[in-house]
Order: sequence, then structure tokens, then C-alpha cells
Amino acid sequence: TGAVCGAALAISGFASAYEDVLTETKHELKQSKHELNKAKDRYRAQTRKIRALQRMMNRLATRISRAEGEILQLESRLDKLQRQMMKLQIRAALLQAKLDERSRQAYMSGGVPILYVLTATSAADAAARMSFLTELNRRDAVLAGKIQDTTGRVARIEGEVVRGRQIVELRKRSLEMDRKELQRKMAQFRRLVARLRGRIE
Repeated sequence: TGAVCGAALAISGFASAYEDVLTETKHELKQSKHELNKAKDRYRAQTRKIRALQRMMNRLATRISRAEGEILQLESRLDKLQRQMMKLQIRAALLQAKLDERSRQAYMSGGVPILYVLTATSAADAAARMSFLTELNRRDAVLAGKIQDTTGRVARIEGEVVRGRQIVELRKRSLEMDRKELQRKMAQFRRLVARLRGRIE
């Protein structure tokens, strides 16, 4: 009976120790599951952040690409306008030189059209001279009109070029800001991906 009691006590002690180990293991397992669920939640949160960041980077990249294309088009248009303006400036200078030459010739020939008419040898000669002076005045007026028109076109194109350059400058600043923002987002993206790899491991 002493041996049986000893065995019963040993079995009872063993069963009690087994229960303690089982309880502790269950507790550890529950704790591990809880930690795993927390890790999964963090993983999902980081995955959501990464996806949101990817969308933002895609939008920025698209905006940068469009801005670069627009800037190229604007600069190309400004180059054309600049060439057009230079041609018009040359034309205006040539027309002005022609008008100046006409004025110089008129001055050299006395500068008084009425004397030119009065010194005519006959009525027919006076009429011819009047007609000639009228034609010269008409041509001078046409020439002056062309100069004014050309000068006006130069001024309009010049204004358009100035405005265009301002727009290009603003677009370039905006583009530079977007590029810097994209670089920041990419650095943030790399950090999040590295952290996520750590979580997965």
C-alpha cells in the first residue's frame, strides 16, 4: 500500500506538472497568435500605405511627363515667334529706310511741292506734276501704313513672347517641385518596402 500511495502521489504530481506545462503552452500559443495578428495588421497597414504611395507617384510621374511635353511645345512655339519677330523687325527697318530715303530726296529737291508744280512749262506739265506728286504722296502713305502695321505686329509678337517666357518659367518651377516631391516619395517608398520585407521575414 505504501508503494501504491507513492505511485499515486507521483502520478498526481506528474499530472499536475503536465497541466501546468499545458496551461503555459496554451498561454504562449495564445500570445503568439495575438502577436501574429498584430504583425498581420501592421503588414496590411504598410501595404495600404505602399499602394497609396504608388498611386501618388504614378500621378506625379504623369504630371511631370505632361509638363515636360508642354514645356517643349511652348519653347518650340517661342522659337518660331522669335524668328518671325526678327524677320518683321528687319522688314520694318527696311521700310523705314525706304521712307527716310524718300523724305531725303524730297528735301534735296527743294522740299516744296508747290514750287515743283508752279515751275511747270504748261498746263499739261503742271497736271502731270500734280499727278506725280499725288502718286508719291499715296506711295509714302502706303509705305508709312506698312511700317505702322509691321511695327504693330512686332509689338504684339513681342508681348506674346514675354508672356510665353513667363509661362515657361512658371511651368519649369512647378516641374522642379514635382520632381523633388517624386524623389521624396520614392525614398519613402523604398523605406516602407524595406520595413515590409522585415515584417514578412
